[in-house]
Amino acid sequence: MKASNTRQQMNVPSKASRGGVPAYYTLYAALGQRIRNGELAPGDTFLSENEIATSYRVSRVTVRRALAMLEKDGLLIRRQGARTSVAELPQLRSEPVSEGPLDYLMTRGIAADTKNLDQGWRSAVPADVARALRLAKGEKVFYVCRLRHHEDAPFSYSQMYLTKAAADRLDLDALGNDPILVMLEQNGFAASSADQFLSATLAHDPVAEHLGVPISSALFEMRRIAFCADAKPILYQHSLYRPDKYEYYMRLSRDNASTRPRWRHI
Repeated sequence: MKASNTRQQMNVPSKASRGGVPAYYTLYAALGQRIRNGELAPGDTFLSENEIATSYRVSRVTVRRALAMLEKDGLLIRRQGARTSVAELPQLRSEPVSEGPLDYLMTRGIAADTKNLDQGWRSAVPADVARALRLAKGEKVFYVCRLRHHEDAPFSYSQMYLTKAAADRLDLDALGNDPILVMLEQNGFAASSADQFLSATLAHDPVAEHLGVPISSALFEMRRIAFCADAKPILYQHSLYRPDKYEYYMRLSRDNASTRPRWRHI
């Protein structure tokens, strides 16, 4: 289906409301979704700036910013003197690529670079971290803040809090690219289970700046509490992911053995 024949009316405010998502990002997300869900096929001529501005009731400036983001994502091909066309979508990997044995999040490639933004011992931590790690008042934890990149683009911002028992197993002055859990396992301190929570949130500074997204744009959120064999918590992790770079993956099996069939995670 050609883009010129797939018009739709959608109100996108020309200015972001207080605390809301910028208009150009809303438009970028809407157009990107039309490409990703197959409504606009690779090779199709894309809507012109005038058509987009009319259909979505936004300014030409908003349209240009949205198109520039789509081009940067590799979803559009724009050439001077020619109509913009839809690009071939990047292929997802058939098997999940994870940061460690407990992960069920996958990226569209393997993280090539990790930057430790901050690290050190902390005695003052957020209340939810203190509860999760069952910390006594004034008890110290080791804090690591990391930014991960793939193909020169940031895709995850993570804050991790390790109990002293876990941190003492690591060379804290030589933390490399490997995930913390993997390094703990390599040093004989393996996690045996974890509580994991998945949600969505909005980007605010400094996270928005580090991930290269507008303030108040949507992010994928993961919180995890890892436990060792004796059920004591050893690590609290809070990670934020760009949804255009990360996706959730799980394989399910259908359990029909009972009178109430249900899906079970493999």
